[in-house]
Amino acid sequence: MILDKKIKVFISIVESGSFSEAARVLTISQSVISFHVDSLEKELGVILFKRQGRTIEITDIGKSFYEKLKIINCDIKKLENNLSLYTKEISKKIFLAGNSLTCAFTLPIALSVFQKENPNTIYSYNYKSQETIVDDLLNGRDDLAFVGNKIINKKISNSECFKDEIILVTKNNDKMTDLNLEELKNLPLVWIKGDIGLELTLKKELQKVGIPLNNLNIFMEVEDLAVAKSLVRNGVASVFLPKLTIYDELKYNKFKEIKVSGLTINRTTYHAYLKDKKHRPVFKKFLDFIKDDDWKENFKKNFTIK
Repeated sequence: MILDKKIKVFISIVESGSFSEAARVLTISQSVISFHVDSLEKELGVILFKRQGRTIEITDIGKSFYEKLKIINCDIKKLENNLSLYTKEISKKIFLAGNSLTCAFTLPIALSVFQKENPNTIYSYNYKSQETIVDDLLNGRDDLAFVGNKIINKKISNSECFKDEIILVTKNNDKMTDLNLEELKNLPLVWIKGDIGLELTLKKELQKVGIPLNNLNIFMEVEDLAVAKSLVRNGVASVFLPKLTIYDELKYNKFKEIKVSGLTINRTTYHAYLKDKKHRPVFKKFLDFIKDDDWKENFKKNFTIK
């Protein structure tokens, strides 16, 4: 990325909504985030964010600066993509994004298979909101996105990635047994935010059995899968999660599945990419691979929980 590190930090804060989330996305400490923001504000001589305790609010100047940076960032990405046709290093790179917990788990498996025959390929992967994913695909900033529900846009193609089951899990030594629908309403639950496909599927299937969200005992909402798992592991609550994302926890008996009578939830995840685009050879090869069913079938055989 050609952009200065401070600029990249600023963009990440605006798009993620907080210093802490930007730190998580960029995998750097929050103190480093604050340092870059302070340096940028001093360099520009303006205030970009209003700080109020742990919350932040972007200023009007900050909003204007961000909108201009989006245009610059888009132009830079297009430049990088054009140069990739002639630059050896960039021509080996694939830009990926996603908002699906299931595909975030399956992606490393796919890459490990693809990498065996394409050892010189390098990757960039970022977890993004659905809106940002659409924008970045349309503007050529990303090659392909793994999403939890189809993107409705005539310029974007969607292909099925995986089918997965969404299950209710709790700590394995919990004495809880299978539940009926009335008992589910009283169960302390953690609700996963951020995976739009997961949220929509859960809401739809719960509505079908007569349980709107406001009838559930949701005491916490989290966006981080690791936090949700930690809450379950410590016996704080139960949570609905895609089965593939907790494969290890189920296999090694850290978590146990709680069946809810009358409720079975399945979901399909997708990979999305821009239609009618002249794809770089390395991505064209990856796209052909990811759409092939052979590696998926092999994955299912090796990652089935008995």
